[in-house]
Amino acid sequence: MSVALDRILDDKRTFSVGVARYRNSPFNVADSEHAYNRLSHLRDRTREETPNLDPSEREALDKVFVHALFIKGLLEFRQVGEHVRYRHGVVLRTPTNQPLSLDVKTSARAAFTAPIVKLPFTPGNLQLLDHLVYLEIAEKRVQSALDRATKKLS
Repeated sequence: MSVALDRILDDKRTFSVGVARYRNSPFNVADSEHAYNRLSHLRDRTREETPNLDPSEREALDKVFVHALFIKGLLEFRQVGEHVRYRHGVVLRTPTNQPLSLDVKTSARAAFTAPIVKLPFTPGNLQLLDHLVYLEIAEKRVQSALDRATKKLS
């Protein structure tokens, strides 16, 4: 296992701690946003370490951080919490990869006010979003990619 993968694993543990805190504590907007931000930091760490990864490690991690539309959508969605506005809105993917287009005017308050929120993904159509479910699925997918990266070396 490369030193770069060790650093990525450290950031994955930090992401998992953030998800666990969100799961086990009374709802707190900051915990929700923190968990999404830890996922973003993990992706950034993976990008930074890509040149230092072994080819098999890179391939496994690219599947989740470069090619997975579900993770990409979560990373765009978390920016709603930071009041970033996309010109055309954000496309979040369900765990089954169904695209959900979030209205560009959606506020951070509406998106992160509760553990399960109703958001206007299409005009006149509110859809439930369970933050914990999405974060736990992201955590499992990242862990699977890391498992593949470490097993290919054994």
